[in-house]
Amino acid sequence: MSFNPPHTCAVKMTRGPRLLRSFAGSWRFEEISPGRTRVSFRYHLRASPAWLSCLLTPIQAWFFGRETRKRLEALKSAVEEAGILVAAHRASA
Repeated sequence: MSFNPPHTCAVKMTRGPRLLRSFAGSWRFEEISPGRTRVSFRYHLRASPAWLSCLLTPIQAWFFGRETRKRLEALKSAVEEAGILVAAHRASA
């Protein structure tokens, strides 16, 4: 795991569910203008068992993509409703 607040967080699975042979991800936060932040989630995964990986990996990638979009939409809504970025920007000024 690496952590560089408030810009980046990265993780790598050391053990996990049987259906994942490997998993790693990064979250990046980039201020593009005052009160506006670009958030990117990137994941890399491989399914297990190896002999089914070519079939399971695309299914798992689709699932993670769908869940990631939901999380980003929820994060955007929460930040906009609470005015978190505006308050944080004012506090740092």
